[in-house]
Amino acid sequence: MKFITKQNNSILAEAIFDFVGSDTDELSFRAGNLIEVTDTSHKQWWWGVIKSPSSSTVVSTQNKTITFDIEAKGGWFPATYVRRKVNQEETVEESLENASLLGSLESHPQMRTSISKLSSEQIRSNVILEIINTEKDFVKNLKDVIDGYLKPSRDRKDMFDEDRISRIYGNIEELYGFQSKFLKQLEQCIDWDNLNESRIGDCFLRNEKQFIVYCEFCKNHPLATNELQNLYIDHKYAIFFESCRLLQNMIDISLDGFLLTPIQKICKYPLQLAELLKYTKSDHCDYGPVSEAYKCMQRVAQMVNERKSRFENLEKLICVQEQFENWEGPPLLDTSSLLIHSGEILRITKSSWSKEITLFIFDNLLLIAKKDARLLKKRTYLLRNRIDLNSIDEIISLDDNIKDNDFHIITKNSFKFFYKPKQKWYLFQAKSSEEKEFWLKCFDEERRRTSEDKAQGFFVTEQDKKDAQQAHQNNLRSKKSKTNRKPYGKMRKPDTVVADLPLGFGRIDRNRAGSLPSYIHNEKYLINSYKNRQSTIQKKTKTPWFQIGVKKNRQKRPLTKS
Repeated sequence: MKFITKQNNSILAEAIFDFVGSDTDELSFRAGNLIEVTDTSHKQWWWGVIKSPSSSTVVSTQNKTITFDIEAKGGWFPATYVRRKVNQEETVEESLENASLLGSLESHPQMRTSISKLSSEQIRSNVILEIINTEKDFVKNLKDVIDGYLKPSRDRKDMFDEDRISRIYGNIEELYGFQSKFLKQLEQCIDWDNLNESRIGDCFLRNEKQFIVYCEFCKNHPLATNELQNLYIDHKYAIFFESCRLLQNMIDISLDGFLLTPIQKICKYPLQLAELLKYTKSDHCDYGPVSEAYKCMQRVAQMVNERKSRFENLEKLICVQEQFENWEGPPLLDTSSLLIHSGEILRITKSSWSKEITLFIFDNLLLIAKKDARLLKKRTYLLRNRIDLNSIDEIISLDDNIKDNDFHIITKNSFKFFYKPKQKWYLFQAKSSEEKEFWLKCFDEERRRTSEDKAQGFFVTEQDKKDAQQAHQNNLRSKKSKTNRKPYGKMRKPDTVVADLPLGFGRIDRNRAGSLPSYIHNEKYLINSYKNRQSTIQKKTKTPWFQIGVKKNRQKRPLTKS
């Protein structure tokens, strides 16, 4: 494949995994960062700088503003952690505008920019090529995880039971089956003789419902991450996962990093289609389908995110239920999946004075509770009533200073509803008109959510409940371990792309061997390279006073195969 280079002989690459440099002249970045690569002479290590707003400056001239990079910090990084972008330009419009302004910027010799003279047709061809290539890479990644990790895990029944395999890998086989079929359909839409004439929009539209397979995988991902973090502590599992990676000849990323790629992929589809739409002319036969495909994948990404959030809310509902001292009846998860709002309000009854209570609005359910200060801190509520919101009439907003015929009182900031199973009216009074309106909006939101769930066929499965209970237990164990854990000054977590990595790291004097967490390595791993061997010898032979004032000149060089 021929890649287009920029005028300063650099190329643009996109980070596909997070990388934390272990030296001052290594470049640390996050997955998704755009990197300008200026040296690719070595096969394994490249040199580049991160293309980000933090390494740029804005210059205004003639009522126009353009951005140039100034003294961006560069560094070495593994070539396998990035993927070259087929579309190497910024935008055609910005590049031409920048070119017209270069004459007025001669006083800034350190500034540089990239000029692209590609036509929209050429750029569209490059974007299509990038879409198909990233799709191939993604399918290969899924296959490698299945063949390299999942199948060997099933063979080791002494280490992995079915529940553990399900928590780690989720429905990755189902996801791989769909993506393989989708790739074949996508390839059939490509006009290899003239990429610009390819029509791929309909391919996304035909598979909109099939993309729902991502919901299950993304929902399961937090469980997989937690399970792997616990297993990595055990030397036996760490060695097993590293052996799987080496036998499958996969890059130096741990399993939890590979399992994050589907989540990154479903979020990237709208971005790719937006870029394709940008360079598709309005009279192109694929303009309409691509426009609809962009909206389609936005809906899919939003739905996946919503389902993932709903699953995370299940664990929160378990925590809410544990706050009740006298809980009776079916568990919350049997009826609800989302806490919409909770707060204090006055309940007015016919037989007594008004009482301050706490309302919990869930989908399909309303709980009426009372705080009890005498109870222990962990359990702060007493359950008074539970009301099925599918069995009430429409909520009535009452006018202020008007006597209510059912309760025979003058109301203010109040609303009421009739509960059919008990043939009973419930009247509530808010502290202000604004608070009353907010409560009414929350009840409307509950009806909207319930209606949408019914239309989409969403319901909480028994497996969802089981996974939520597992997630809750994991969180409890995590909190307990953090309380009892001794601080480890040089402990490092397993390599993972889940954590948010800050930009601009200082030197990290911790070594790695493969993708194993460095805190489980013993001293023998420190002599894998000549540099580390010499460092170890010096530490054992030199006294601290002898090293004072000694400055060691070091120059970063790419690693070479031995």
